[in-house]
Amino acid sequence: DAEIYFVANHQPRACKITVAFRTAGRSAELWDADTGAMSKISDVLEVNGRTEVPLALEANASAFVVFRSANISSAKKFATTNLVGQLPVELELNGPWEVAFTPGWGAPEHVTLPTLISLAEHTNAEVRHFSGAMTYTKQFEMPRLGPGERVTLDLGRVANLAGVKVNGKDFGVAWHEPYAFDVTDALQPGRNVLEVRVVNTWVNRLIADVALPPEVRRTWATWNPFRADDVPLPSGLIGPVRLRGQPEAR
Repeated sequence: DAEIYFVANHQPRACKITVAFRTAGRSAELWDADTGAMSKISDVLEVNGRTEVPLALEANASAFVVFRSANISSAKKFATTNLVGQLPVELELNGPWEVAFTPGWGAPEHVTLPTLISLAEHTNAEVRHFSGAMTYTKQFEMPRLGPGERVTLDLGRVANLAGVKVNGKDFGVAWHEPYAFDVTDALQPGRNVLEVRVVNTWVNRLIADVALPPEVRRTWATWNPFRADDVPLPSGLIGPVRLRGQPEAR
């Protein structure tokens, strides 16, 4: 007893659109396949037997728009016109970051980055060619939130996967843009601790190992297509990392 539509943004950039669906008299919901969240869409408009729905789709993003009988919808109300990159910035996490590396893969145990960069640009060759998991740690001060205010952690650019903990609370893993998490429930007034665990591909280590004798290489593959003079791929948490505010949908 529902109508289900799949809407996809095929462009590598975010967009805002209004979609007219050939249905009326039903409750409109947005179903998110990433999180499993089912949210009632606000600000729909019925025109000539159709329902016009404003949608904000991130780069290469998709969603299900579901229409059910108005009296059975129990989803929370949700505004679908917000893109992460357009939310107001409350705090930008600048300054030094501590980075710890998985032992045994060549990189030092930890380094301090004065500012976020791609690790492929680091002066230490073992950091440039590190492949594996790395954990970024940062402390920051947070003011008390206003009533109903939500806060989104926007990691900016990441290569390639990122898992987030705030004050020890795990918010899962993001594997595509935007690398963003609603971290409201873990924030506290005053000092907070952010941990971002990033995993990259093994390409940069393969590039480094081409130039090494087989007995000291850290990787093994039946075929390594890379050369020692290949440029390492972007790696790590590149940022900028921002906390973005969002008022609660009415």
